[in-house]
Amino acid sequence: MSSRLVRQEKLVYEEIKHYLNENRVFELNKALSYIKNQFNKNNLKFDLNQIKNIFLSFLKRKIIVEGSYLVREDILSIKKRRFIFKYIIQNPGVSFFDIKQELNYNSHILKWHLSILLIFDYIYKIQIENRDTYFDSNYLQEDSNIPDNV
Repeated sequence: MSSRLVRQEKLVYEEIKHYLNENRVFELNKALSYIKNQFNKNNLKFDLNQIKNIFLSFLKRKIIVEGSYLVREDILSIKKRRFIFKYIIQNPGVSFFDIKQELNYNSHILKWHLSILLIFDYIYKIQIENRDTYFDSNYLQEDSNIPDNV
């Protein structure tokens, strides 16, 4: 990846954070327009396709998620979510019930934080024997004892 692209990505990313400070959720078309206007005000030469391609790259890498007000770097800034994530890393394949019992979180709070971790690809979920089990996204299925047909 060229250093110019990295620089362009950084500029777009910073503007996305400004956009999210002013807007409740990330909406691709509104954000594109906002960032293009900001760049024009600051005499930065970006065309709409460059910005859109960077957006698409961010979406694919789950740095941003359409419909969210969060960016990836903010996800683990919440203490409870960070504890849940660390617990899943330390206990691959742990069930919802076990997380709830061990960390003593209410179901609603736990579901919310798990959903954010899932949306931003920090974790993935597999049903085993009618139970949702959770794994760190870096935990490889082929290294585990999980049957392929689950």
